[in-house]
Amino acid sequence: MSQSVGPLRALASSGRRALRHAWWRVGRAHPAPLFVLGNQKAGTTVVAALVAARLGESVVIDPLYEIGDWSVENDLFSGRRTVRSLVRTHRRFFRAAVIKDPSYTFFQRELATVFPRARFAMVLRDPRDNIRSILNRLQLPGTVGSVRDAEIQAALGRFGNGGWRTVLEGTNPSTEAATVIESLALRWEAALDVYRAAPEQVEILRYETFREDKAAEIDGLLTRLGRSGSRDITSQVDRQFQKKGDNSSTWEGFFGLENLRTIEAVCARGMAEMDYPRTMID
Repeated sequence: MSQSVGPLRALASSGRRALRHAWWRVGRAHPAPLFVLGNQKAGTTVVAALVAARLGESVVIDPLYEIGDWSVENDLFSGRRTVRSLVRTHRRFFRAAVIKDPSYTFFQRELATVFPRARFAMVLRDPRDNIRSILNRLQLPGTVGSVRDAEIQAALGRFGNGGWRTVLEGTNPSTEAATVIESLALRWEAALDVYRAAPEQVEILRYETFREDKAAEIDGLLTRLGRSGSRDITSQVDRQFQKKGDNSSTWEGFFGLENLRTIEAVCARGMAEMDYPRTMID
């Protein structure tokens, strides 16, 4: 009896995988989705949720996380898998009218080819606040150093092989650098490069402006995208969609002089283009 347990478990596991893969293929991909792009912790979740609510449409949040198989994301970034093949094998995750995944930011061109009627919004946040929010999420101080440091390795252990590992390690896309801070700053610039490459296709929504009047900014974004919404979102604009980070300290107090200087040096071009004033004088 005990000898049959292993094969039975393997058969059951294989059956579950087959059912899961079949479920992923269920339905049709939306013909004209609105993709919400942007770096992790830039405010993409709240913007996507409010856009969908205003339109009265469905939304998919972080589909690559929902798939639960990080080899899918790794294969995308390595080129072993195309966006078109991902849509074909995971139609269920492209069925919504609004789709948000920070990793999709780096595949905007491919998504535009597969979905010629798609529209794209990118949420942009001051890199100093953006990186601080990422580190808050990962329970790391702003004074972090190399990815090989013990505190970084401990954080990587907490998040296993998931997407946060690739963010900290500077992969997907490759932004590997001497320090975690430099790598995260390069990631911010890489996301902005996507907009620079296709400004005619991607509409920017600044997170700081969005926070001043969320409902009005959502309407403004939809107008620029050629969409209009009629649902009242007044009761939803102040909902906390993710755990709020700690922004009580100054940038210098959080990062220290060296790391703050690194962020502002790496992101200097983007900060100038997007009117984020630097605080450090070289």
